[in-house]
Amino acid sequence: MLAKAHTPIKLPIPLQAMSDCGAILGRRGAGKSGTGRVLLEHELDAGHRCCVIDPKGDWYGIRLDKEKKRSRFQIPVMGGQFADLPVTDDMGARIGQIVATHKDSFVVDLSSFHVAGMRRFMSAFAESLFMHNRHPLTLFVDEADQLAPQRVSADQAKLLHHMESLIRQGRQRGIFMWMLTQRPAVLNKNLLSQAETLIAMKMTGPHDRKAIREWMDAHDPETAARVEANLSNLNVGEAWAWVPAANFLERVQFPLFATYDSGRTPQHGDPVNDVDLPPLDTKALAEAMKGAGEDGAADELAEALRDLARVRGTLSDVRQELRLATARENAMLDLLIGLQNTIGAVIGSPQIMALPAGTDLADYLMVLDADGVIRPIKRTGEPKPMIMAGRRRMREAKPPAEPEKKKGKS
Repeated sequence: MLAKAHTPIKLPIPLQAMSDCGAILGRRGAGKSGTGRVLLEHELDAGHRCCVIDPKGDWYGIRLDKEKKRSRFQIPVMGGQFADLPVTDDMGARIGQIVATHKDSFVVDLSSFHVAGMRRFMSAFAESLFMHNRHPLTLFVDEADQLAPQRVSADQAKLLHHMESLIRQGRQRGIFMWMLTQRPAVLNKNLLSQAETLIAMKMTGPHDRKAIREWMDAHDPETAARVEANLSNLNVGEAWAWVPAANFLERVQFPLFATYDSGRTPQHGDPVNDVDLPPLDTKALAEAMKGAGEDGAADELAEALRDLARVRGTLSDVRQELRLATARENAMLDLLIGLQNTIGAVIGSPQIMALPAGTDLADYLMVLDADGVIRPIKRTGEPKPMIMAGRRRMREAKPPAEPEKKKGKS
């Protein structure tokens, strides 16, 4: 399931940075996740093995292009809403071994776990990955501060130890870990200090800027002050990239990623995660996962896979019905627009409000409100089912009574 050979996009940082550990830091909306996606696409195009640890559940978009069609990156998603293979929080050790020993790249989606389950999974996963990996692997850990916080309770100490092993000694086993976080002040300093490349994006919080400054001070205190002063003025996708091993420090602009923006914040009225992820053949992986849980529940896993296939089939049928219903109601809209153009403001009893002057009729939906008035509503986003209330009212309405004939004079 490795991506087909494709010329990688040119990165604005030295390629040497991708052969070591790094950190992408930036406030929400600065372009941090987008930059991580650019690096992932680059590594997959280069034919390198990758794994994404995804606590948010939005890296599945690597499988789709901008038009929500199949992209060139067909890598399995393990866990989460769009899972090719369902994962429970007691499968960390087995999943870590699978990622370490298979040639495929993976997205490991932890978004369906509560925080304790996420940390339980990652503790076993990190230990297993470190033990079994022997070939180069670029590991992206999103929201790294959730898995390796600065303040560690007793039950988190084991996880932190395994995360430190991945970044301190993982390179000897071919593991190059990249951490992404919007809160560098909260990310454990033992991990952040091990990053050999820093991509610092827009950051306004004083504590977070101080954490970045501390990393920079270890390399060049004088330059660090200049960089810190400019962190709040960066544009989306823009960053100070520091690769000390390559003697590189520049203010750079990262390109847009080529795949589907599954992490975009939906606007009011937009559907959330309204996509069909093309299924992959995961029989071999499912076989490898047998006995992954603490109870060795192979039968439960197989049944879960069958349930997943049934749910996906049902979901596909429902979406097809929705598309057909939308097409039928679009035809009704066209009829209403034609009626308005031809007849004018009033047709029978319903009143039809006039469209704004100088507007394109195709840009508006005609919606029958509860008061019996058909009003033009500006189209937004994808076509949605229209005039449902109107259809119901028309269907339920009684036919008009025959007018009473006037009696003639005798």
